[in-house]
Amino acid sequence: MPEQITENVYLISIPLENSPLKNLNAYLVRGRVRNLLIDTGYYTKSCIDVMRGCLKEIGVDMRETDIFLTHLHSDHCGMAGAIASSETTVYMSPADSRHLRDSYDPGFLDQTEAVYLSYGFSKEELIENRKNNPAVAYRQPVLVPSVPVYDGQVIDLGGTRLTCVSTPGHTPGHMCLYDPERKILFAGDHIIYDITPNITSWTEMEDALGTYLDSLRRVRGLDMKLALSAHRRPVSDSRMRIDQLLSHHEARLEDVMRILQMQGGSGIVMNCYQIASYMKWSIRARNWEEFPVVQKFFAVGEAASHLDHLIALNKVRRECSEGIYYYHVLQPA
Repeated sequence: MPEQITENVYLISIPLENSPLKNLNAYLVRGRVRNLLIDTGYYTKSCIDVMRGCLKEIGVDMRETDIFLTHLHSDHCGMAGAIASSETTVYMSPADSRHLRDSYDPGFLDQTEAVYLSYGFSKEELIENRKNNPAVAYRQPVLVPSVPVYDGQVIDLGGTRLTCVSTPGHTPGHMCLYDPERKILFAGDHIIYDITPNITSWTEMEDALGTYLDSLRRVRGLDMKLALSAHRRPVSDSRMRIDQLLSHHEARLEDVMRILQMQGGSGIVMNCYQIASYMKWSIRARNWEEFPVVQKFFAVGEAASHLDHLIALNKVRRECSEGIYYYHVLQPA
């Protein structure tokens, strides 16, 4: 059932099957000329049925509605093609659109898995991950063309003007929408209330975590009354949540340094997979061995982004041995 957040803004909660995220918050913004649906959900019958039922309840015609995708993940863009009409414009940042297009190349997963092999993943785990990873399992079978949108660009719905705000970090081209009149930020996965967005390593970003932290600080400067996140409940005190996220990653960086100093010392002995196994994760598993492989995949990617940031800060060095990267703490001069 859709929930009215404020005048002409509705929250549509899409249940995400087999996902610890639990739900995707899509938002429908009514305008006098066009409507805008912000994010969609998985490409599954259950998700599509919920979306169509909620749109019908609100009284929305997709022939009069465009779609804005905050980023490329399948829980956000998976069903876009299934609900778009021939008159629907789909908006997405150029960086994420390019990455999404590349992901349909048959060799794309091989390239991604080569990176994770260098992190210390086994081939057997990557084979299992390929079967269950939502990036493949729940995406639209055919790539839907999108129109690029850029930082500062305004989408005018008639009576409502939404400004695109570039917030890379969670993905290379993650983008939020800002309503300056109502002081609302449609935050996607940039700010989430009771869980932290997964910040993983990307080939398109040398320092994804550093980029994300810069994006958080940028958004903190906006005049916001409400930040509407794409998962769990909307954020009310957005600045407090941003400060919590900044502190969380500072503590994470200290934890990685502690692991390297305690387990590896000054020697080159730990790969990314091993480091991730010592980090603290909020998941129902007694130990690293019991982690579902898909969650290990996300955890190792996040560990890699923190290691990349420590390298950028000149605190850690990475060296390659037999195709696997190993990390150690740089000693103060």
